[in-house]
Amino acid sequence: MVSSRKINSLAIIVTVLVSFVASCALNDSAQFYISKSKTKTTWQTEQRTTSIPFSLVDQKILIPISINDSKPLQFVLDTGSPVTVIVESHNTKALPLKSSGKISVGGLGDDGDSSASFIHNTNITVGSFKISEKSILHIPLSGLPFFDDLDEVFFDGIIGFDLLAHLIVKIDYDTSTITLFEKESFDDQKYTDEKWSTVALDIKQSVPFINSKVRIKEDSTPMDLILHLDTGAAGALSLAPRRHDEINFPTTYYKSKSFGISGGLDNFNSSVASASIGNIVFTNMQTDFSDSAVTDDEKHHGSIGNQLFSQFNVIFDYQDKRMLIKENHRFNQPILHDRSGLGVLVHKNGYVVKRIDDDTGAIKTQLALGDVITQFNGLAALPENIEKFRQALSSNANDVQFCWISEGIEQRCDRLILEDRIKDHGLKG
Repeated sequence: MVSSRKINSLAIIVTVLVSFVASCALNDSAQFYISKSKTKTTWQTEQRTTSIPFSLVDQKILIPISINDSKPLQFVLDTGSPVTVIVESHNTKALPLKSSGKISVGGLGDDGDSSASFIHNTNITVGSFKISEKSILHIPLSGLPFFDDLDEVFFDGIIGFDLLAHLIVKIDYDTSTITLFEKESFDDQKYTDEKWSTVALDIKQSVPFINSKVRIKEDSTPMDLILHLDTGAAGALSLAPRRHDEINFPTTYYKSKSFGISGGLDNFNSSVASASIGNIVFTNMQTDFSDSAVTDDEKHHGSIGNQLFSQFNVIFDYQDKRMLIKENHRFNQPILHDRSGLGVLVHKNGYVVKRIDDDTGAIKTQLALGDVITQFNGLAALPENIEKFRQALSSNANDVQFCWISEGIEQRCDRLILEDRIKDHGLKG
């Protein structure tokens, strides 16, 4: 062990710690913050930097980490999470973890909070970087409303701000690697060429925000909006009409439903004329409009998800409240509206059907909720192919060929007719 130090920091009052529902949880809360203030970090190399390969599954950045010297687990790198979380999965059920206390956790959705507990004195290893004596949250399957069973849980946890705040974090989509630097070991001079640009970050309640100029329509005035950077969100751009007088629900849209940790979200899917990240301007940007889970206390106006953010290589410097961005090989990858009406998630056997929208090609098939798609357009329905599947569902093709299995029924195949879903409704529906 080459170097180690103690991180002395104030307790962060995180937004997910909404309310305590048991008297013993108050004691656990104190232990959580005491443990956090004593957290010990260790680097296994003199350079105090480490690079870890990641995989991109359904716009989630999955990196291998070890909990208490376990075999590698897949954790989502989530800039939208204030804290690090371990979830119930096939892999984590086998770990000898002792949870205590009970708290409510909230996130996107309108169906109420979920429950979680603490796991104290945890050792977390990421590459050659180790954090000891760490407290994290544990969320059981019952607290993950978007998953119906463990076969749908394709990650084992979430890496949040509390693990990243004292590091420089580089996300390189060109090489599929995450590099962590101790602040003092990061060399700014390597990133001073014209391909890298700097964007100011505003850190609020342990999550990053940026200022963005958004033009709703071609003939409208650009608005200065505060947008949450959320690598844990799969979409491109989300706006909340309740949070700004000039953000209105679109009249041309299609409806869909998505799910967060607090349940279902009703979305109006449309586009905006332009939106910016730093000095980069995106035009005709796919956008969903929703007031779900936005309270009057929140001061931001929406979020940027990883479907858009993954078009940059990025370096997060939380301590200096900035990020560096550079276009990568995914830049200008089309972000298109869904033309299928089908909502799926990764499943151990393929892609499980979670949503079938009315008046779409999906409802005209024999698919039912809970069915599992095993093939599409000659490709296996593997986790690493789900982005290609979603691109196929949004393409200008006439249809998508697919095969699926239902409980107790042999595999069947069909085609899903694609059609444009954006319609002029005149008024919010």
